[in-house]
Amino acid sequence: MNTQQYPLFIPPEQLTAKPHREWSKRESQLYFDWLMSAASDRVSSLLRYLALGSDETSLDRGVLIAVGDGVSRLLVTDDFSHQEGDSPRTLTNHGYAMAADTGLLVAQLLQQARGSLIQWKILRSPKSDMSYNLPVLTGFGKLVLDPVGGSVAEATGLLSSYRGADAWVKMFDFWVEKAQ
Repeated sequence: MNTQQYPLFIPPEQLTAKPHREWSKRESQLYFDWLMSAASDRVSSLLRYLALGSDETSLDRGVLIAVGDGVSRLLVTDDFSHQEGDSPRTLTNHGYAMAADTGLLVAQLLQQARGSLIQWKILRSPKSDMSYNLPVLTGFGKLVLDPVGGSVAEATGLLSSYRGADAWVKMFDFWVEKAQ
């Protein structure tokens, strides 16, 4: 494992002033463009950090098992989560970044597994959706996947002992079966 600090997940600065649900169309497009341009490098950084190489061309479902093992060991450390009193551990900024990048890895593997069937888009409706204005994956019938938010939820579940190291391979398996 790498001893350097994990790279933070930092979108364009002008987007941090308000919640994503309040972004304009232009702002949500700016975030989408940033995420699409950063995703590949972030996945490579995750793999290098976990000492799994960085060759994205040979990735398959099996890498999620190794990534899940590494991420689950790291997320419970003080660099990636913290605990106050008897409360469950919560992700630090570095933990959030690692969880987000693991979601981007799941997204990449889903696209590799199902080809052009799986596409990124900005979720524009319904406004009540948790992922409103955020990039999501389509190709699952009426369902969409926010891989960043979903992965952060899995990481939070891991910190609360509701999920294990296999959370991301299970996430992949669930969504690859939903692809239509």
